[in-house]
Formats: sequence, C-alpha cells, structure tokens
Amino acid sequence: MRSALLLLLLATLAACGYSTQRLDAFPNARSIAIVPFQSPGFRRDLDLRLTQAVVDAIRARTSYSIGAPGSADLVLSGVMVADEVVTLQRASREVVEKRLQGDLQVTIKDRRSGRVVKTYRAYDTVTFTPGRQGETLEGSAYDQWVQRVALRVAQGLETGL
Repeated sequence: MRSALLLLLLATLAACGYSTQRLDAFPNARSIAIVPFQSPGFRRDLDLRLTQAVVDAIRARTSYSIGAPGSADLVLSGVMVADEVVTLQRASREVVEKRLQGDLQVTIKDRRSGRVVKTYRAYDTVTFTPGRQGETLEGSAYDQWVQRVALRVAQGLETGL
C-alpha cells in the first residue's frame, strides 16, 4: 500500500512538471556579461542604476559568474524605456499620485557565435505620491522600479528558451 502511494505521489509530481533540478536556460554557459543598457530617454543615471541592479540580481539568483563582454559565454544587453504618468489629480490640478512604468527589452547572445539565443521583456510599474516623505520619482520610485525589473531579468535567465 505504501509503495503504491509513493508511486502515485511521484507520478503526480512528475505530471505537474516538478523537478529537483535547477532550471537552466543555457546549460553550457558558465559566465555572462551585462552590457550597460541603452536608454533613449533622459532619465539621469537610471540606465546605470538598472545595469548594476541586474548584475546584483544575476549574482544573487543564478549560478552564472559575471564576466567581461570579450570573454563571457553569454552577453546580455537591453534597451530601457521608462516614463511617468499622472494617475490622480485634484481639481486644483495638484498631482496626488503618479506611476512610473517602463520596460527593458532584453537580448542574450552567445558571445562566440554572435547568435541571439533569447529575447524577452522585463516590465513593471511603481505608483508613488510626490511630496510624501520618502516618496519621490528620483528616489524611492526609481529604486523600487529598478529592483523589480532587475528581478524580472534574472528570472528570465532562470526560465528556459
């Protein structure tokens, strides 16, 4: 009876895709280079902040080592677009709430062949109240958005092609 239950449990886990192995989109790659992201907008230093946050997220969440673009197995690059939108305004035209929204179009290439092995979009939004203590576009809203998008980039590396 126990054997039958164990066999049923294992079959159920296998059927739902459960695995004890780490998802690895690029099994032959050991290192990745992150090229500073391009930003067609005028958000001061946001592209550099996002690049550093992606480096940190990949170090924390994956087994890839960070390498130089000329020697890493993979090269990750991207184009970042971010914009703010007023979402709530008083009759006096005073802004009550804004939303920072944006995405990073990610491209991963095999350095040796130059072949694009994966593209995906990392997107997020952050709502904030201008003027509230500790909530500014340049401060907490950008920081929150950067961390969320960086996490999505790292998650994109963990999920297959």
